[in-house]
Amino acid sequence: MITGSKEMTTTVLQEHLDELLQRADGMDFTVSEETQRVPAITEVVPGVRDLLDSAVEVLRAIQQLYESDAVLQKVVPEDSDPDSLTDIGVLISTEMAARGIADLAFVARGDLMACRQELAKAVERESYWQMASRCDTGYRHLRRALISVESAIYEFEGREPPRRPWVDLSTSLEIREAFGGLRRSVLVDENDPALDVEARLHRMAERLVALRGERYYPLLRFDDRVAVRRLYQRIVEWQEGRADEEVTGQRLWRDVVGFAELLRQINHREELREHDIRTVATLLQKLGPRGTSPKPLSEKAQEELFSLRGLDNELDGLLEVMESSPDESPPDELRTELERLQRSMLPGAGRRGPF
Repeated sequence: MITGSKEMTTTVLQEHLDELLQRADGMDFTVSEETQRVPAITEVVPGVRDLLDSAVEVLRAIQQLYESDAVLQKVVPEDSDPDSLTDIGVLISTEMAARGIADLAFVARGDLMACRQELAKAVERESYWQMASRCDTGYRHLRRALISVESAIYEFEGREPPRRPWVDLSTSLEIREAFGGLRRSVLVDENDPALDVEARLHRMAERLVALRGERYYPLLRFDDRVAVRRLYQRIVEWQEGRADEEVTGQRLWRDVVGFAELLRQINHREELREHDIRTVATLLQKLGPRGTSPKPLSEKAQEELFSLRGLDNELDGLLEVMESSPDESPPDELRTELERLQRSMLPGAGRRGPF
């Protein structure tokens, strides 16, 4: 919490942001989605609520500061000429940048207030599942909001922001690759006329069991783990004849296909979007200009390329072909696929393609 009469300067607020992010990084509230262990979330709720309260207050102070003249007086030189077009331009651009930070803080504050409200409702209902979900969501939104605002403030001051990883990128890449593989497997089964519904559901149940046994499974978002658990339970109940009469095999399989498509949403995660935009641009540069044969990729560049597994079905298919012939030069289609992905990542692009 912000207490005392200490003047709210950018330095003080940066200290508060740093303190909050350190507290967030020190928290560990990984809760199992197993029914008998979910109530343990009640031990974590107070800490998450306190973090959200503190973050909302800090963001309010940041918004107020960057809407005031105090920031402009600090940044704009005292000897600036009010009649100089150059100095007027500097003032305008500075005001716009400060307004951008204030707006960012306003939006982030509103988001965290909504997270706090949803968590309070879950506590009031004494719903352990919702408490766990809202804690998970609130924690992730809090880190993302504070890192974004902190980076914007440092950029405003012309300083290098602290290096704070959104999450463990290697783990996110591993999870995405697994999700992509699961999605492709479902599509293969969907288009295999030799498989009946019973065989498809049996194969899906085996995949979900394998997924739950992976090292990274506890690191999945709580809602993702709950979705995996519930889908597996529904398949088992249908196999054992315990499902509701309305739940036919075909209907259940349609839900499996829908679940597989929802796994694409992992590509929205901030750390993966930043990685993908950077990696695609780097690879296109290394492949060379359009109209020429793609240049061979170094071992490191190939590692970067294969880190995109799970991003897009078409690219995944091309990577499988390349993996079977590692000594050959990249196919022409690779540049085309990467250019398509790059266009889909541009600001304002529609939510088609991999996203």
